[in-house]
Amino acid sequence: MKKKFNLLSIYIIINVLFIFICSYRYINFKVDYSIFGKSLIYGLILNILVSMILIISKIKNKDYKFKIYDLLLILIIIFSIISCVFSINRNVSLFGFKGRYEGLFSILYYLSVFYLSSFVDKDKKKSIINVIIFTGVFQSIYAFLQIKESSLVSVSKNLGTVWANGLTTNPNFFGSYVLMCLSYSLGLLCIENSKKSNIIYGITTFILLVGLLISNTTSCAVGFILVFIYLIGYLLLKKNFEKVLVLLIISIFTGVTVYNFNDTTLFKDIVKTKNEAVEMAKGKVNENFGTKRIKVWKATMKVIPKHIIHGVGIDNYFYAFGDRPLIIGRYYYDKAHNEYLNILVCEGIFSLISYLLLYLIICLKGISNTYKRDNVYLLLPVGGYLIQAFFNIRVIEVAPIFFIALGLLVDREENISIYKTYFKRLLDIVFSFILIVLLLPLFIIISLFIKLIDRDKVLYIQERTGRNGKIFKIYKFRTMSNKKINKFGGLLRKTSLDELPQLINILKGDMSFIGPRPWIVEYYKLFDKKQKRRVEVVPGITGLAQVNGRNSINIFKKIEYDLEYVDKYSFILDLKVLLKSIKVILSSENIDIDKTIKKELNDLKKKKTSN
Repeated sequence: MKKKFNLLSIYIIINVLFIFICSYRYINFKVDYSIFGKSLIYGLILNILVSMILIISKIKNKDYKFKIYDLLLILIIIFSIISCVFSINRNVSLFGFKGRYEGLFSILYYLSVFYLSSFVDKDKKKSIINVIIFTGVFQSIYAFLQIKESSLVSVSKNLGTVWANGLTTNPNFFGSYVLMCLSYSLGLLCIENSKKSNIIYGITTFILLVGLLISNTTSCAVGFILVFIYLIGYLLLKKNFEKVLVLLIISIFTGVTVYNFNDTTLFKDIVKTKNEAVEMAKGKVNENFGTKRIKVWKATMKVIPKHIIHGVGIDNYFYAFGDRPLIIGRYYYDKAHNEYLNILVCEGIFSLISYLLLYLIICLKGISNTYKRDNVYLLLPVGGYLIQAFFNIRVIEVAPIFFIALGLLVDREENISIYKTYFKRLLDIVFSFILIVLLLPLFIIISLFIKLIDRDKVLYIQERTGRNGKIFKIYKFRTMSNKKINKFGGLLRKTSLDELPQLINILKGDMSFIGPRPWIVEYYKLFDKKQKRRVEVVPGITGLAQVNGRNSINIFKKIEYDLEYVDKYSFILDLKVLLKSIKVILSSENIDIDKTIKKELNDLKKKKTSN
């Protein structure tokens, strides 16, 4: 545990370093505090709060294992550093573009906030969430005073229109900030049962929803609608109709109230967006949609191929277009107006994949835990943010709150394997389909040779035992003529090409690439209770037994390897088996085409009789 605690210390040092750099730039370069982002202070305060709770929680006494998202975190850092090395402007990559300041140090800050938050005890998470909700409520009240042009607040205008931007620099940023706070408040309102909690979260939900509506941010409104629908579905599954009614009443009341007291354009924007979406579905693309977003995205896509691996550099979007920045109409653009597209162009494809996998894994685990532990409120702000990120940009004023929310969604004590639950089957489907398409010419050539040698059927079909003892039909290329292996069949067996049709079995779900081999039904009938555990997983084309002796080891050793796989299989183990399988095929090791099933069946019968 000492090494893990030291790693936490490194992340805390990064946070302190980030605060120092921000202060240094503010003092020495006279950075406009309003441009830098006033709400950054919330991220810093929350980060300090998380660190304090970690100390109080006595993390040293807990045994947290290294998780897959820790690996992805390391990969993101590596790819971020590589992006800095190959960046167009390295100074900007380190410290960020003027007005954004989202360079490498900011990204390290985000990731450290996520990492620290992921270690927070379950019973301490609500304390942090309540602070986040409070900051959102404060900003919403501040924004309300702005649209009323109160002398108590700083009022910003754009083309004569008063901005409701709270303590951020833009209504879009304010909207995405409030969306996460609102999602937390909605979730807690739905799971809390005490009268006091219902009143508190009912009031905060009303204030935050007002803040979201007066921000006039369509993308955040869409995010809220989808979060709201998810939450309603969750409550209906739980048969909590009372809370469904409460949510509907608060939402309708807030909407009517805002519509009456504020000359907001949000409702008009939503209708306009709907109409534009309908036109786009018909093939009529309006390139001015979403403040010319489509034009920005098209221009961005053109520069991506040149820097697909490492990107143009963190926060270097401004420099991605050559001698001059991207200018559309009277605006120049320093971000892609799509967080995922922006990461792709600035940090490269591998960085984007790492981010997406991190989000996907944590969200899938969050969805799984939502119904088991009744903690839907942890998932909602992350989902809301990721939805609006398709039309918005990551900024230093909002991102710390998102990464705290992402960290709080992590449960380091749970044992759900995303690879076993979701990814292994997904990888099987994707790669089996790709291989079938790519190897189709080889399939045809082998089939023609088999037909020329033996005018019988091309495929050999046999019943095998699948997962949990279910019988399925396995496909192989026919290798025998007149009950003897012909020369071409021997070549197919030696190179394992006779197994290629099993890609169809994988696509169907009967098999996987890696797993215990599916044996004929007679084997399963002779297994004892312990041996039958080998069918608890989906059988595979290759497995531990195949890369550790194949047919040179006896049936009982094979079963030992299969049981070991059932107990220990993971992405890393599957990768090792796959690499070893390639080596075995290339070297033609341990292949005995004269093996007989009869001997193995006799050995199993003897074993069963002796027991």
